[in-house]
Amino acid sequence: MERNPLTKMTAVFLLGLAGVSLLAVAVAAQTGPADFTGSSVSGPVYAHPGAVISFTIVAVNAGGPVQAVALSDTLPSGTEFVPGSCSYRDAVGVWPCDQSAPHPMWRENFAAGGRITTTFAATVTAGTLRFPLVNRAYLAWEGGRQEMVFTTTVLDAFPDFAGSYKVGSPQAEAGDLLTYTIVAVNSGDSVTGVVLSDPLPAGAAFVACRYEDGETVLPCEPPTLWTRSLAHGGRITTTMTLRLTAGTLRWPLRNCARLAWEGLQKEMCAVTLANPTAYVYLPLVLRNYAPFNNGDFSDGLRWWGVGSSGGMQVALVTELYDGERVAGQAAVLGGDDEVYEDGEVPLGYGALWRAIYVPDSPDAALTIRYRVVSHDVVFGQQTARYFDDLEVAIDRKPWEATNAERNAAGCDGTAPVPAVLDADSSGMLFCDGNRSGRPTGSDDLYDSGWKTVTVNLGPSLRGRQITLYLVNFNRVDHFWNTWSYIDWVSVSW
Repeated sequence: MERNPLTKMTAVFLLGLAGVSLLAVAVAAQTGPADFTGSSVSGPVYAHPGAVISFTIVAVNAGGPVQAVALSDTLPSGTEFVPGSCSYRDAVGVWPCDQSAPHPMWRENFAAGGRITTTFAATVTAGTLRFPLVNRAYLAWEGGRQEMVFTTTVLDAFPDFAGSYKVGSPQAEAGDLLTYTIVAVNSGDSVTGVVLSDPLPAGAAFVACRYEDGETVLPCEPPTLWTRSLAHGGRITTTMTLRLTAGTLRWPLRNCARLAWEGLQKEMCAVTLANPTAYVYLPLVLRNYAPFNNGDFSDGLRWWGVGSSGGMQVALVTELYDGERVAGQAAVLGGDDEVYEDGEVPLGYGALWRAIYVPDSPDAALTIRYRVVSHDVVFGQQTARYFDDLEVAIDRKPWEATNAERNAAGCDGTAPVPAVLDADSSGMLFCDGNRSGRPTGSDDLYDSGWKTVTVNLGPSLRGRQITLYLVNFNRVDHFWNTWSYIDWVSVSW
């Protein structure tokens, strides 16, 4: 079904004189040239020879209205357009592209702020490895033209190291040993010549290093720790010990490791707060445990450990994505609460954790106030896969947890998280986010609003130190973003 953009304008003639007057006022207020500089084309970063790949073109007009805008795409050498694969979505619905696609795909009128999203498929015919497929799309209108470019690299095999991560000691005093654990996991194709490097940061001295793949344990030494091949599902765990030499109070020591293969790389970083404690000696010992405080992050991330993967961030903010101001400071898990272009959302996690002493009291409880914002769904009921969410656990790193553990905590369900939970063992406490959204994500933004969950701590968790983990995950695809805010954590008894 073809659509003539001029038919959209016939409705104008059905308006009364008052409607015509209002339209004239609106058009007069939106003068100025069209602006399509925010438009983009995206697709897969890597592709196999012979694969069918999809491209998405988002055309956005940030300027004045414009008529008869045409979208064309000059597919790169090494690809062939898949006939009938092209469609586009505007504010009215979804439409098939022109029969002459991809030259042009459509011709439409744009109001100020208008947006059209186009998708189509192409077959990779290039056989040369590392051959760059440079796709150039064009928007053209009378007096203007906007080019959009995206490059896909053809590889015979490409690994997936999105699940790899690095964690380290969250804080240490001068002279203490720092332990870093780097886990390289390949969820993609088998690959050879993978290099793990970790240059020593200023303020730390090398002590020891080893790595193991489940069968052998071998020594290593920075900056190049090892060069190995990783099959699909391959996993190498590296443990490196350093001694803290920095003497500056509360100095953030940042240590970054890099996985590199075929000219590409993934960076994984961990931050240790050096010399976090300023000692004050009192004449009396008032209690035999350190009370939990700083639950509103008014002292920043003091006492908290921070970790991330895949370019995600953990940061302190005083203003949320919707402009709301918070009292003190709030930790942002998952990093950027911004609108990413399609295909550019980072995959990985942003993690916050802290050791907490739980009093030996029958009334011991943990309270967490949080807010999750997402375009994605926690668990796809049709795909049976976990996508994006906030996960909270005790003495269990969520990035090492299995889906069976999540299922046992009810994370695969659609029921809301209860306001009060009971826990008497370590493990996953709960997962939250968009629990009943569309299986493939949505342009509609889900916002949980501020929620408070109180966890009653059972006998096995009382009278000892536990570690609380709060982790925001972005999984599976680069198209839907999710982030979380934590504004209050406290222990009562």
